[in-house]
Amino acid sequence: MIDAVAWYVWLQAASLAAWPLLARALSPLDDRGWALSKVAGPLLLAWIGWLLGMVGALPYTRPVLLLLLALIAATAWWLLPRLAATRPEVSERSWLRERARTVAVLELLFAAAFILFALLRAREPAITGTEKPMDMAFLDGFMAAERLPTQDSWLAGYGVPYYYFGFFVFATLGKLAGVGAGPAYNLAAATVPALGTVALASVGWSLARAFECGKRASLVAGVLAALFVQFAGNLSTAFELLAAEAVIPRSWGPVLGIKAFAEGVQTGVWPPDGAWWWRASRVMPNGRPDGINEFPFFSAYLADLHPHFMAVPFEVLVLALAATHLLASGRTLRSPWTQGGAALALGGLLVLNTWDIAPFWLLYLGFAWISGRGRRWRERVLLTLAAPVLGIALFAPYFVGYSGPPLGIGLVDDQTPLPTLLVLFGPQIAVLAAYGLWTRRRFGNRTDWLVSGVGGLLSLLWLGLGFSGVALLLLLAALLAPTPGLLARQSPAAQLVQVLAFFAACILLGVELIYLRDSFGTRMNTVFKFHYNAWLLAGVAAALVVARLVREARGWRIASVVLASVFLAGGLVYPLTATWQRLRADPPGGATLDGLQFLAADERAAVSWLRTQAAAQPGGRVVIVEAVSGSYTQGARMATYSGNATVLGWPGHELQWRGPIPELGRREGDMAGLYRDADPAQASAIAGRYGARYVVVGGLERQKYGEQVATRFDGILPVAYRTGGVTIYRV
Repeated sequence: MIDAVAWYVWLQAASLAAWPLLARALSPLDDRGWALSKVAGPLLLAWIGWLLGMVGALPYTRPVLLLLLALIAATAWWLLPRLAATRPEVSERSWLRERARTVAVLELLFAAAFILFALLRAREPAITGTEKPMDMAFLDGFMAAERLPTQDSWLAGYGVPYYYFGFFVFATLGKLAGVGAGPAYNLAAATVPALGTVALASVGWSLARAFECGKRASLVAGVLAALFVQFAGNLSTAFELLAAEAVIPRSWGPVLGIKAFAEGVQTGVWPPDGAWWWRASRVMPNGRPDGINEFPFFSAYLADLHPHFMAVPFEVLVLALAATHLLASGRTLRSPWTQGGAALALGGLLVLNTWDIAPFWLLYLGFAWISGRGRRWRERVLLTLAAPVLGIALFAPYFVGYSGPPLGIGLVDDQTPLPTLLVLFGPQIAVLAAYGLWTRRRFGNRTDWLVSGVGGLLSLLWLGLGFSGVALLLLLAALLAPTPGLLARQSPAAQLVQVLAFFAACILLGVELIYLRDSFGTRMNTVFKFHYNAWLLAGVAAALVVARLVREARGWRIASVVLASVFLAGGLVYPLTATWQRLRADPPGGATLDGLQFLAADERAAVSWLRTQAAAQPGGRVVIVEAVSGSYTQGARMATYSGNATVLGWPGHELQWRGPIPELGRREGDMAGLYRDADPAQASAIAGRYGARYVVVGGLERQKYGEQVATRFDGILPVAYRTGGVTIYRV
């Protein structure tokens, strides 16, 4: 409880410190960036701390972060009255007095979402299973580090190989709040969807207000944006429960495009196994090696602290900054506040989740380019590219020495079946298709209908070739195509929705045609990552579409309300049932946010001892020798949970991140030699080769290398610590 309060207070402090700056950047939005300051504030603090650490100017410690936060707050609030004097019509102090109710509503929404997701984590807090250990290794590595750059927790001596900045942002919050790594992991996992909720509600509300919707309609748009994106699930769970209740036969799964329903004897409301909540993220029947189709609520429920999950609120920040250019008719292209904020957000997203370059950088460039109409060509290009170029410069140290596995482009030969596509995105497609038809009928001319007609003919061609999913998405994109004439006949807010909806359709279409060939050699990750992006963009667009159709299209009001209701009725089955199941559970050991409570008492004590010893060393981290084990095992547990580095963690994951480097096999062989094959007297030399300070012998080492390892180093290496079944030797 104390950790959660401290985390919440310091998050709010970072938000409040940066708000005056963001308020200028997002002045066209109705809430002046109040909600999004909860995203931008920690991002700004983390970036300054990271940059100063990377160039060796300051250590990465709590006192330094407190000093930086104070400087940000002092600078921003000192500038506040001086900025107001230049443009009194957008005075932030006046806005705060006049819109206190708006601020209160946003704060209540954020607090409620934070409490909800924290409760979900407290009911299943263990940082184990799936890829939580991997995420913990990154997060805890940064929390323990006092100098930057720090080393890879799972490949000592090497730099961090991943797009890691999301972990760094939340490690910064953890350091600032003074909480341990165990609670910090779960608090971060609760904060991400809470930030997403308030950010989406803010953007939905503000963009609906730009349509000149009334307060009630704008409120509905904000609520729908949060529900459609952050809370709704796909339709598979609704069908799963219908099958469990024998409303539909279980044999319908393949017909509906769903990989499988549960098999077994039905004993209650739920499917007969406990994996129904997981299957909602594995709907695709033809994915290789798996079809992953996560959505934000599933990610929050699972709580693997992955970049695609952490990126959601930062993606909304980029969307808001891009939208600002359109809403201000391009005036903000010359604003140093908006351009600077966009540079920080774009650069941050680049190193937080590199997969977002294609969708969100292109979206920003598109919005900036459209809003620059009427300017000279050279000026328009420079203003459009200013923020992305500056964003790369802001994070330049990240790219020094960076290397990743080679990627290629492949043509898709196993398209998503149409029924599967409708289970995943059917409601969004229906809402956006209705909007495309309405805009064509109301604002379209011959050129616009010609574009749609050509798209329709191409769609029929694909349908004739047997690619019905591609045909549907091509037709959707053709209906939403933002031709110059169509945009010119609509308001800036309407242009924004048109482009947003079209972009979502193009993402869905694109992943059916090409994919990025990674270490898996299939389209699995392309579908996974870009469907996640499309979910956000289509959800925000659908919320705004409903608000606009209800306001402007009398003949379409009933249809839009029905479509939104279907979306909610099918989509909210997952979060409601999953939440109810989690909250009624009685976790072993009781509810807690400490994700390390699951460890056996002796290993937890050893982890705590290692953390304490490492904290006294220069840089705050040491290298540990421990058993090498495969992915999704206990391998690297001591380093992962103590914030230190190990010689080799999960080899398969390092292979994914770095490609097939010889060092992986060499280290695995050395560890086998140290524990089992080589002369025990050589242990010190092998460990010293990697700068290791401690050698661990515990249950995993005995299981992996044999019981004789328990006494292998006695008399050769001094015992530094011993508890229960764990012995730690000093090298």
